[in-house]
Amino acid sequence: MNDVTLSHSCVISRVLWLLTFVEEKIISTINTNKMNKTEAEGNLNELKGKLKQKFAVLTDNDLMHKEGKEDEMWGKIQKKVGKTKDELLKLIGAD
Repeated sequence: MNDVTLSHSCVISRVLWLLTFVEEKIISTINTNKMNKTEAEGNLNELKGKLKQKFAVLTDNDLMHKEGKEDEMWGKIQKKVGKTKDELLKLIGAD
């Protein structure tokens, strides 16, 4: 085998290693994001439960959260109970 073939083989080997490394990092990031999303959903459900305990006037519909509509949800809650988001978070110990 000549030097050019050996060099070409080394480059291919390194590229394959790099692709494998990047793929593993991408998969790891995806799994972490899924875990973070699950954790965030759990935290939100806990927050909703605490709000419902403190304010019986709140319904499941008031606490319905759609991705990207968090401000709208807080606005509904604030109107119904007459408190700011910060006041509510302090009341339920989530500040």
